[in-house]
Amino acid sequence: MTRKGIVVIHGVGAHAQSGTLLDIGQPLLDWVARWMDLRAQPYRFDRARLAFAAGDTGVSTDPPHVAFSVEGRAGHDPIDWVMAEAWWAFSLRQPGIATMILWTLRHIFQIVAQLRARTWQRAQRLFDPQQYDPGVLARLIDLLNSIVVTALYSVAMFLAAPFMLILAVVAQIPIEAVQSFILLRLARSVLTVNVAQFQLFLDDEVQAANIRGRLERTLEWLIDERGCEELYIVAHSEGAVVAFDTLCNSASPAIASVRKLFTLGAGLNKCWLVQPEEPRLRRTLPPHVHWLDFWASYDFIPAGPLSPPLGAAIWKPSPAVTDMVLGPEPRDPKVTIGPTPPSSQVTHRMEIADDHGGYWTNDEQVLIRIAQEVDKPRFWESQFWVPEEKRQDVVARRRRRVSVLVAGRLLVMAFFGLTVWLRWNDLPPMGAKLTWLSALVPKEAIDFVTTWGARLGAVLDDGLRAALPLPAVLWLESLATELALRALPVAAIGVALLVLYQAALHLVWVRWERRERDESMRWLVQQRVALDLTKGLPALPVSAPPAARRWPWVLGLGASGAVFMVVGLRLALGPSVSAAMFGWVAPFILPTLGVLAVGAIVAALRARMTSV
Repeated sequence: MTRKGIVVIHGVGAHAQSGTLLDIGQPLLDWVARWMDLRAQPYRFDRARLAFAAGDTGVSTDPPHVAFSVEGRAGHDPIDWVMAEAWWAFSLRQPGIATMILWTLRHIFQIVAQLRARTWQRAQRLFDPQQYDPGVLARLIDLLNSIVVTALYSVAMFLAAPFMLILAVVAQIPIEAVQSFILLRLARSVLTVNVAQFQLFLDDEVQAANIRGRLERTLEWLIDERGCEELYIVAHSEGAVVAFDTLCNSASPAIASVRKLFTLGAGLNKCWLVQPEEPRLRRTLPPHVHWLDFWASYDFIPAGPLSPPLGAAIWKPSPAVTDMVLGPEPRDPKVTIGPTPPSSQVTHRMEIADDHGGYWTNDEQVLIRIAQEVDKPRFWESQFWVPEEKRQDVVARRRRRVSVLVAGRLLVMAFFGLTVWLRWNDLPPMGAKLTWLSALVPKEAIDFVTTWGARLGAVLDDGLRAALPLPAVLWLESLATELALRALPVAAIGVALLVLYQAALHLVWVRWERRERDESMRWLVQQRVALDLTKGLPALPVSAPPAARRWPWVLGLGASGAVFMVVGLRLALGPSVSAAMFGWVAPFILPTLGVLAVGAIVAALRARMTSV
């Protein structure tokens, strides 16, 4: 039995030690454990070691790790994996905040342009779908969502640019109150922890070598201390840049034992976009390493498949690796050999804030494929493999339920815009009634904003009066005053709708998602059992599904819909109109909620009596 070592490596951010092993590595092992539970094969987690240091001490210690093993039964191969973490989040010195802000401003508009290009590609796919694309309705929802997300992101970047420039200047003021202001603290955290790591790995050769050393030592430890014969790297975001740079430029003997590299939401595209001539990122991966890339449709970090600069051949696999890539007959027409590795587009929640970290909850497209690739050199010989057309059935179901989620999100956003439009003239009185919210803000923050806001406003007013005619200046000042009066109630409406959306999401869609994931895995295991029978292998049993309890989902759907209707109508139409409409629909809503509540109680009592 071959012992295999799996290294998980994180991207930019203030990742705590052991966090990568728990957040990225554990979901993969849990997926395999769930599969084994369905097949009644015993497995074991053991020899785990977690560490939670506050920073990188520079002292060589065992990395956080865990061993995972499965007993072989009835012609099914055993598993002996050791998963370890390569942690580098605090292995570099951060530069100043002003440096980070100015560096971000130089490249932020390139990212927006990349998002717009991906929106245009979705528009083309509406009329010319690619293989495995969903139906036209789902593609239309995808396109509308992409347009809205790109527009919001572009506006946010446009508004953030002058604020960041001002912040870069304010950050130089040698006043303690300014330096400790909460907004400045937030900016310092985001920029010096996230952007700094991205920029320093590209620009600072010494610190880049130190970060590569963290991955090298983890690979060597798996070979020397745990006896692993084959190594696999699972790299997320900027971790993909670290892994690629290490495999291409390291002299460590452990590189010869690396069999496969999996990159998820790779930051390589951003690096090539910012510094396309960087020599370290234009080299070719060692030919013995198979490379498989995953990117989500709304992950703004890769924003598409791997796209190296012109002339950079980053992947030239050996004949042995080529045989691993093409797949079983009939050959997959999407897979090509060089100069870039296969890039697999996957679907998470189609949400720009969530897709970059959603790979670890994507059973149907990500976790199953990584498990197959680690299990066997040829993934289609793995005990986790099912024919592609079977797997695409569960992928299509995933795309449909995500489309439902996106449609609901777009409706909430449209409802927010409609509410603000209908209640525009009522917003100032609403804002006057919400002034009590200012009591929740610390007095020091209010004083600081008032003082420095007045000073910055005076400077801005002088600049406008010098650059524009007086009528234009007066119009802009009146517009700013009017918008300020409406800012608080608009924010309150947005928060109210967001709370309702999140409640409906967790009461309805999350339950549906969890049940669908379990049913999809059970169905895939059944397909695997049928395949084993055709090969003459003994069919291990598939455990019976638990009793379905649909009443929480139905109750959540009815309750969230009723609450959203009542609160939404009040926000959009005002108390008098909404009260009249609610009085008309109340005879229908209240009995429905009563029936749902009684049904839920009966179902819960019946389930409890059955279990007893």
